[in-house]
Amino acid sequence: MEQLSQLSEKSSALFVVLPVYNEQAALRHVLHEWVPVLRAACENFVLCAINDGSTDSSLRVLTDLSADFPELEILDQSNSGHGRSCVRGYHAAVSRNAEWIFQIDSDGQCDPHYFPSLWDKRNEKRSVYGFRYKRDDGLKRLLISRVLTWFVYAATRGTWVRDPNVPYRLMHVSTVAQHLALIPDKASLSNIFLAALQERYNGIDWIDIRFRNRRGGHSSLKPVALLHHVLPLYRQLRQCFSAIRKSAHGLA
Repeated sequence: MEQLSQLSEKSSALFVVLPVYNEQAALRHVLHEWVPVLRAACENFVLCAINDGSTDSSLRVLTDLSADFPELEILDQSNSGHGRSCVRGYHAAVSRNAEWIFQIDSDGQCDPHYFPSLWDKRNEKRSVYGFRYKRDDGLKRLLISRVLTWFVYAATRGTWVRDPNVPYRLMHVSTVAQHLALIPDKASLSNIFLAALQERYNGIDWIDIRFRNRRGGHSSLKPVALLHHVLPLYRQLRQCFSAIRKSAHGLA
């Protein structure tokens, strides 16, 4: 059962979306290294941890951490997958009248070292993403990231997104709100969908980041399982961008 009552009503300059699924081994480290960096950059931020039906002790760890970090707010829900968890976090940010949305993962792979550079670029571009030029989690995943770029390019007929599934993205809430309704409810790789829309219609600025190894646990999205999602995503992207092109030409 989804619980939203833990989210407060106050607005924030920065709304951090942190999907969590079975990350009990990494959560304490992630919050202890990220919160000081976020505090130094922005006095008014919310760190929204979305517990996506974890079967380990992630929810208990988050609850314990909330005593030390008043910026932490928890959304507890039944399992829906990483992409849909992110979308729910984006909707929460929009409803809270946040100004900026920042999405990272909770496995420790996202290094806060790069965040100040990302945050400084917000006055230049309304969407700033990290580009994983190096991945410590293996060549296979680096290759998958590069293949996804070509996949999006083909599906959208020409939109080049350097790292479409990267979980290191700073977005002005206006650029997210305008696209949320276009993301299909059944799109499990929602962040790829959003990245394609933002690149095509808003433009994305990129900074190089190094992606670290996980601090524990296992990725919920295996390379083989990814194939199960990309074909439906291909069709959804083609349909969406085709409809937008027809609408722009008055043919819808």
